[in-house]
Amino acid sequence: MFVFAQFAELGHSSMAQRYAIRLMAEAGAFMAHLLPGPQLVACMAMVNALTGRSAHAIFGMPDDRKFHSSKTLFNRAALREAAFCIALACFFNDAEDTPTLRRAHLVP
Repeated sequence: MFVFAQFAELGHSSMAQRYAIRLMAEAGAFMAHLLPGPQLVACMAMVNALTGRSAHAIFGMPDDRKFHSSKTLFNRAALREAAFCIALACFFNDAEDTPTLRRAHLVP
């Protein structure tokens, strides 16, 4: 099972709220931690190996959107970690999730 943590305001399910990120600093701390940060990067490597399929084909709706949001968040929090950059490139044509960027105050 994959959990796509995203900003609290962007997820509405009970699972989204349980794993919600409230501040960009919280996402950064998650990535800096010795256990969950490397585990998330390893999960991204597994997903990135699924070439030739869209995020929608892999995860379905709405998890494909949660995946996009989560990868945008952690890409920014991890200062553009390669695994997240690859995921955004492969699955979203290098486009970050606009609602996530707005919530992080990175775009107007």
